[in-house]
Amino acid sequence: EIAKYLKTDKKDGVVVFSVERNSAADQAGIEPGDIVLAVNGEHVVKPDDFWVEIGDGTTGEKMKIDILRGDDKLSKTLELKQRKGR
Repeated sequence: EIAKYLKTDKKDGVVVFSVERNSAADQAGIEPGDIVLAVNGEHVVKPDDFWVEIGDGTTGEKMKIDILRGDDKLSKTLELKQRKGR
């Protein structure tokens, strides 16, 4: 259903529903509606895959995020920030 709504035939990846202002994702240029396909070359199928890869990183580490935006495959560099409450 989500793939149909986003007008894509992509069945895997993680859809970005929102991006907090001034967050690492915002600064990397990731936008709502993007589909995350991989983190540092590791294929992302479900949200847990994404969080495992991000969770393995340390503050200040740069991660390559492969996304699908419409019909375009893009790579973004996300620099991890210290998470709130940690």
